[in-house]
Amino acid sequence: ENARALELLTAIAQSSSDAIFAKDEQGRYLLVNDAAARYMGRPADALLGHDDGAAFPAEQAALIRGIDQRVLASGRVETNEERLDTAQGSRVFLATKGPLRDAQGRIHGTFGISRDITERTQAEQRLIESETRYRSLFENMNTGFVLFELVQDGQGRPVDLVILAANRQLADVTGLDLAKVTGQRLTQVLPGIEDDEA
Repeated sequence: ENARALELLTAIAQSSSDAIFAKDEQGRYLLVNDAAARYMGRPADALLGHDDGAAFPAEQAALIRGIDQRVLASGRVETNEERLDTAQGSRVFLATKGPLRDAQGRIHGTFGISRDITERTQAEQRLIESETRYRSLFENMNTGFVLFELVQDGQGRPVDLVILAANRQLADVTGLDLAKVTGQRLTQVLPGIEDDEA
């Protein structure tokens, strides 16, 4: 049963696109799946018995070793973002690491599963940059600007507008307190406007 369980575990590890690995207490690799080996740029067999210094720059290897030592000391699973120089270029991983225990529960190493989230983090950074540019344009334009959301009744007819955002220039022109009117319906901010045919 143990042999069968080990075969299944190995098959799962090799089928995963995530980097899966296990290390002893000295940080030497006991298990490296194909995905991890591709990131480290060496065959899995060549990594067994070696530590992270065989695959990553010294500073990054020391950082990884520090996380491993923290997991060994605490006996707890933790998840961190790790930025590493790999054989596939600079990558960002969401790395979950935990203590590797024997049948008696004694810790004798660490295991890890690292997912490449580089594209996600790049997309998040692009979104932040886009929002920053939009906010700068919005706040510094010379004309008053307000962003509304349309409110409809049960039949889909427009009945009001909600103020989602407005710039300082609009506040200067109208005298409205933006902190108070944001999120309010236009008919609350300007009572009687619904009767204005203009």
